[in-house]
Amino acid sequence: MVIDGKINKLKLIIILSYYNIFFNYMTSAIKNISSTTTFFENKITWERTLPIDSYKILKEYVEFDSWVEEQSFTDWYAIPSNSSHLITSNSFVTFIDTDLSFNEIYRYVITPVNGVTTYAPENVVIYTQSGNISDLKHNYSQNDASFNITWSLLSDITVNTELTWDISWTEISGNPIQSHYATFPINDQSLNVTNRQRKVYLHDRPYLYADASYNYQINGTYTNTSNISWTRASNAIQITPYSTMDISTNNVPYGPRGNFYNYKKPPVLNTVSTGDNLGISWTSSSTSSEIPDYYDISLSHVTIPDISYNIRVTDGLTLTDPSRNVQNYYPGNYNIRVKSGYGYGVPVVNSLFSEWSSGSSFNIPYHAATNFEAVSTNSKVKLTWKNPIESVYMITSYPIPESYDITRRTANKQLDYVFDISINILSTDVSHNDTVGIYPRIYAYDLSANYNS
Repeated sequence: MVIDGKINKLKLIIILSYYNIFFNYMTSAIKNISSTTTFFENKITWERTLPIDSYKILKEYVEFDSWVEEQSFTDWYAIPSNSSHLITSNSFVTFIDTDLSFNEIYRYVITPVNGVTTYAPENVVIYTQSGNISDLKHNYSQNDASFNITWSLLSDITVNTELTWDISWTEISGNPIQSHYATFPINDQSLNVTNRQRKVYLHDRPYLYADASYNYQINGTYTNTSNISWTRASNAIQITPYSTMDISTNNVPYGPRGNFYNYKKPPVLNTVSTGDNLGISWTSSSTSSEIPDYYDISLSHVTIPDISYNIRVTDGLTLTDPSRNVQNYYPGNYNIRVKSGYGYGVPVVNSLFSEWSSGSSFNIPYHAATNFEAVSTNSKVKLTWKNPIESVYMITSYPIPESYDITRRTANKQLDYVFDISINILSTDVSHNDTVGIYPRIYAYDLSANYNS
């Protein structure tokens, strides 16, 4: 009986030991488990409720709709509670994992251990970010034709992440159509980031061209700079539209494409009238969101290409010749056009103008001098006149007029005027002193203006 009693006692001890192990495994030693995720960093925090000397951490990922253990990680992370891989503050413990792929689902099973006692495991599931951009927009400034692209990320960049953006853009313009394609890389740290929003202008295009279409897209290359001591084979390749990556790099495909048509609609020329003054009117075709700052009126001589006049109108849709005298323009046939102008800050002419409107033609007659007078004193006759143009409108190579001809005629007994002499005078002269041989006698003078056309 004694022997049987010892056997029964031994059975009881064994049963109690198994019960104790089972009971401890069902006992939770950590609570308030939580997690956060950013690029290449999953952070898990929990609160310890019992003495713990180590943790076994199982890491799993989803493959073909099933959880798959990441064996190399699990073997590595049977770690003591005082390990440098854990951040401990009083009873709170934080674990950080940086061996991550984008757009992945991870599950961490954390089992506390104290000596031979294993406590109930706790688990947490984390969805890592895709790295894709969001809120892709552009901002065009009418004043200086500058163009900025903005986009955002859903998370801040961690210290163990290096991010390079690849901006690809295309410009389509002209008739015949011409295309310009360019890409440029830029490091995320060099950008001005406000509330996770980035902003950059198109390199090679600090300002846009008018009537050109722009398409743009952005790709991000994320590099994991942390010192990773384990690996998983499927991390080695990230499938993208154009390349494969090694373990430390995640290349995010190009995001949604943005486009912008910098169309400047030309105005419609209505009426052109000539008389004592030149009058022009037109109608704006621009939208209410992009009102021209001014209009440029071009007067181009039909037969002399070097002769043209440009007048800027900043108020209204009409022009009354600012010289108040149509004689200020070189005579001949002209073609007149008008275009819309935007802003004042760009040196490239076609950046901020619409195309020209359809043209209209008109004629400016030959101009004659005015206020022609003659005053005689014995044998001297002083001739004076007024030039038909104000000097401010003068085109140096084409003065108005080119020159003057003074013709003198003498009256005979029948009072018929007979040609006497002709003198060529510079266009800059406004007077001439004539000496006559016989006086008293009646003389007649004619003053004519000479032009090239």
